[in-house]
Amino acid sequence: MSPLLPTNTAAWFALLERQFEAARITEDTIKYVTLAKCLNDQQLQDVEDLMTNPPDIGRYEKLKHALIRKLSDTDATRIKKLVESEEMGDRKPSQFYQHLKKLSSPSTPDDFTLTLWRNRLPARIRRILAAVDDSDPERLLRQADLIAEEFTEDF
Repeated sequence: MSPLLPTNTAAWFALLERQFEAARITEDTIKYVTLAKCLNDQQLQDVEDLMTNPPDIGRYEKLKHALIRKLSDTDATRIKKLVESEEMGDRKPSQFYQHLKKLSSPSTPDDFTLTLWRNRLPARIRRILAAVDDSDPERLLRQADLIAEEFTEDF
């Protein structure tokens, strides 16, 4: 298994657990040791208490949840990233929206993310979208993609 990736912890754990299933590994200690072998020095320090004094039962789950807590951004950090630094870049507008949704917390209202998305779009796309009905977000995303595509074809 590859080292634990702090940038996409949920997907990494999903892959690890699919590998456990494929290999028919159900024993808690084997899962715990397998996970521990995937950690770098900093990650080991972050969960040192669980490494030096592992619980009698549920070792893997406790280690997994401790790592997720340590490696996951807090809601405040996610929102700060959304508000301060995210740019559309080379993505299609709909891909950029999905990226913002992924960065936000489940409790972030969709209309907040949609407003943030709109404000982060290039000015020429924003100006055209101002005339588009935004009561249907999916339609708005499709329209934004079409507008962006038109601008791309002009170059």
